[in-house]
Amino acid sequence: MPATRFLPELIPTLFERVAKNLAENWSEDFSGFRILSSKNWCLRRETDIACHNTSDETMLEKAIAILAKEDYLLEWYNQIPVASGLLNSTADRRAALDLARVFVSRGRRQTEEIIYHRALWMNLLDWGKLQ
Repeated sequence: MPATRFLPELIPTLFERVAKNLAENWSEDFSGFRILSSKNWCLRRETDIACHNTSDETMLEKAIAILAKEDYLLEWYNQIPVASGLLNSTADRRAALDLARVFVSRGRRQTEEIIYHRALWMNLLDWGKLQ
């Protein structure tokens, strides 16, 4: 059965679920407003590498964090929490920017998230060897 056949039933169900979640977490006068974690958007550099997680992405992220920690890449951070406490005390606790450059431009703090794409990074690294 094609998935499009379920859309008329699925959309109202999803909308009701979102409305229910909002009602449970926030009230109209914000008296029930959730207090988000104070750790959201705190800049940090996580350099530990778990033995079970040695993917190219993780290794690159941790290498950049190590260089940043040693004052070679001052604007770079990793594992920046962004949504802890948004829905409840346990949801999205691991929602974080994996790798980001944080800098000041025109008097305002700017954040650029870096998305890992293996082929792109390999090309950039090769290009860097030529410089």
